[in-house]
Amino acid sequence: MEPANPIYEQNETILAPWINAHRLKKVNGVWYKDGWQVVTGKTEHKRHFIRAHHNAPVYRHPGINKMNQLLGQKYWWPNMHQDVMDYIKGCAECQRNKINMQPIKAPLQPIFPTHEAMPFETITLDFITKLPISQGYDSILTVMDHDYTKAAVFIPCKEAMMVEETAGLIIQHVFPRFGLPLKFISDRDPKFAS
Repeated sequence: MEPANPIYEQNETILAPWINAHRLKKVNGVWYKDGWQVVTGKTEHKRHFIRAHHNAPVYRHPGINKMNQLLGQKYWWPNMHQDVMDYIKGCAECQRNKINMQPIKAPLQPIFPTHEAMPFETITLDFITKLPISQGYDSILTVMDHDYTKAAVFIPCKEAMMVEETAGLIIQHVFPRFGLPLKFISDRDPKFAS
């Protein structure tokens, strides 16, 4: 400890209201709280203590709790925990490496069935792919009634099929039996976007 260094100096004027309120004790001319040296310096002096325990390679940017433990082994000042938290929240390295414990999830928007719907008025389309080739087909297009019956039509097809061919299969297999659907639901955006 270097008494000439201003970061270690204890300002008696600042200390006066703390002595009884925080039960401070003076030992060999230095004020302590429960064995911890009291820091009365300016904000930049307090930041020096925090920086020394936070940025040193031996500590490797510990989190808020670990920093409070490390700093609390030697030093004390009112609102020390808040100062430590503010310092760490302002540390770019800590924020960059911080693990997000509360990831934001996109809200789901369910598609509720319409009770007055006719069969196959709203249909869902999906492909079952990577099947063994049978009669020249390697996939199955599933067309399912979303609202009314939950019935499904399974149409053999090819995985390399384009959107026009998919529409042709719907016209050939679904339209003659149920009419033109009002709504299509599919997770195959690239094929149905064109």
